[in-house]
Amino acid sequence: MVLILVALSLVFCLKAVDIWRTQEDQLSARQAVGKRGEDTLRTTLIDLGYHDWLDGIHVGDASRGAEIDLVLPGAGFLLVLEAKNWSGIVHGTKNDQDWFLEGADGNHRPRRNPINQASRQARLLAKQTGVPVASCCIMVGRSRPATPEGYPLGVVPLGELAEALPAMLACHPKKRRVDQAALRDAYAALQRSTSDATGQKAAEDYRTRMAAVFAPMPWLTPLAIAVLCAALAGFLEDGVLLEVQMVLGRFFFLS
Repeated sequence: MVLILVALSLVFCLKAVDIWRTQEDQLSARQAVGKRGEDTLRTTLIDLGYHDWLDGIHVGDASRGAEIDLVLPGAGFLLVLEAKNWSGIVHGTKNDQDWFLEGADGNHRPRRNPINQASRQARLLAKQTGVPVASCCIMVGRSRPATPEGYPLGVVPLGELAEALPAMLACHPKKRRVDQAALRDAYAALQRSTSDATGQKAAEDYRTRMAAVFAPMPWLTPLAIAVLCAALAGFLEDGVLLEVQMVLGRFFFLS
């Protein structure tokens, strides 16, 4: 029986490592796609004549923060742009917590509501800068809405950005604004935060935490090892096993 448990635990270990590597590759691929989307949005802004913007802005702290793709100064407010490099048919409304991306294979893959994501970033940025902040999600990939009405309010396809952006920068959706001097001061402070040591450390702490949160099933390998140890424990005499349990118990209690 013990040999069977050992064999099963070894198989589980190998399978856990295989799953971890596969999901790690998938995560890296998604991050690369997102990076290309941000690059596409930056290039498009430059082509449209917009050169005054900030990118990679970190707001909040490491536990409840966010990283903003792009920030532009508007008429008395700041505008957050969140790039989404999605491919497929997009299912979702403004009030849905999750959206679904329908691929060529017909599968529906869940995605966070990008309107809520951009709105959260805007709230954090407004709290940090003290000026009004609006937000919009820009679809830069080969995606299309599932309904003929198009994307909900707060989402703009990249092809329509040239027409939509001037109006977006001219007026805050809720008519909020500060005087231009206050806006310039807030924007300059935000610009400095991207290069000072404190801002860089906060951004690095946030990225480290996100890497840990989204690490692909990190519990699989430790669980497999635990199963293996439990199986091997069958070879130990009761007295030895008791000592091992006591040592492990003290370790986890003090950790």
